[in-house]
Amino acid sequence: MQRNVLFVFATAVLLHQALVIAHSCIHDELIKREGHLMKKVVPQNYGETTLDYKTGRKLLQTTPQPIRIHVDTSYLTTDSPYTCYKAGQQFQNGDPSVTGGATCSSSVTANCYGTCTQDDVLTQTKMDYLVGTVIPAAIGWLTNALSVTPVVGNLVLSSGSCGFNGGVPVPSSYVSPGRANTGTFYMCYQCRS
Repeated sequence: MQRNVLFVFATAVLLHQALVIAHSCIHDELIKREGHLMKKVVPQNYGETTLDYKTGRKLLQTTPQPIRIHVDTSYLTTDSPYTCYKAGQQFQNGDPSVTGGATCSSSVTANCYGTCTQDDVLTQTKMDYLVGTVIPAAIGWLTNALSVTPVVGNLVLSSGSCGFNGGVPVPSSYVSPGRANTGTFYMCYQCRS
C-alpha cells in the first residue's frame, strides 16, 4: 500500500514538473519581447488635491472596502482605428507617426499600421461576450478578491497614451475632470502582437 502511494505521489510530481516546463504563456513572451514598452510609471493628479503616485488621494475612510474598478471599452465600441470591424481594413497599433508610418510585422509590433484578417474581426458576438460576460466577471472577481482603503476625489489620468504596443490615447474626459468613485482604471482595446 505504501509503495503504491509513493508511486502515485512520484508520478504526480513528475507530471507536474513536465507541465510546468512545457507551459508557455503569451504574456511571458510579450514581456520578454516588449517589456521596455510595458514598464511605465505615470504620476496621477487626484482631482481636489494634486498629489503624486507615492502619496495618493485623501482617505475616504479607514475601513477596507472592495476595490472600485472602471473598464473603458470605448476603443472597442466606437469607430476606432485600433479595432478590426472587417477583414482587409487597416488598423493601427499605437501611434504610427512615431515610426514614420511603419507596417506591422514580426519585427515591428508597436506604433505601426497593419491589415485586419478575418480572425482579427471583432464581431457583435465577440463584443457581447467580452462586454456582457468576461469584463463583468473579471470585475466581480477582482472586487471580491481585493479590498483597499478608499479615497475621495476623482481618479485623474495623465494625458498621453496608455497600453501595450504603443497604446491608445487617454480620453480627455479622464484627464479632466477624471473618473469619480474609481480606485483603478483599465482601458480595453484590441491589440495585436
